[in-house]
Amino acid sequence: MNIKSATDYEYLSILKDISIFTKRYNFYGKCAKCKQSYTSSTWCQRCGPQDATKGWTSETKNIDEYIKKCQLNVTEYEKMVEWIQYGRLINLQKVKEDELEIIFIAT
Repeated sequence: MNIKSATDYEYLSILKDISIFTKRYNFYGKCAKCKQSYTSSTWCQRCGPQDATKGWTSETKNIDEYIKKCQLNVTEYEKMVEWIQYGRLINLQKVKEDELEIIFIAT
């Protein structure tokens, strides 16, 4: 196909988007809340991040903004960044410590 104008390009882009959404719908199903196709087996890219950014705070503005920015751009639940309050951590263990960072693991 020979693209002759911006309109032709926009038309092809729309067809590509429809094809992607159709494949997602057929493979993953749709969100009960917004009726859009899931982007992974249990994740709606429209509703999931919006829901995840509500009802929590680290009580540090920069950290909150960074985590929320990450959450709003995620396409799969498995890649979601989540703030977990210190009091909810169990079996906290120090893995590494140097002059720049301390890394812990927990369950």
